[in-house]
Amino acid sequence: TLTINKFNAKRIGGYKCVVEKDGRTSEGVFEVTLPIVHEDLIEPVEETIKFVEGEDLVLQVNKLEGIITDLTWECDGETVVNGENGFEITNKKGFSKLIVKLLMLILFQSPVHVTLPG
Repeated sequence: TLTINKFNAKRIGGYKCVVEKDGRTSEGVFEVTLPIVHEDLIEPVEETIKFVEGEDLVLQVNKLEGIITDLTWECDGETVVNGENGFEITNKKGFSKLIVKLLMLILFQSPVHVTLPG
């Protein structure tokens, strides 16, 4: 048994246990890595949006990590294009906002998703 106290990134890598007995050699090989941490890159400003009849729908996410430039909005699996079909997208350093114009809300009653590449 090998126990590594206070494990950190400096100690990741390949480890090997070698045994020699009566002219025979045996090895146990281990690859030690840190677990992959999937941190959210965005978060919705509001989880639930209250639709107000007669007004445009506004959805917004805050960007949590660094500069994110490749961000898209989707509705029913289709990429939303800024300026088309009543959609307006604003991408700034710290947030992205999707405005769905009133006319599109009447015609297009589907959930909208935001996705990042990868």
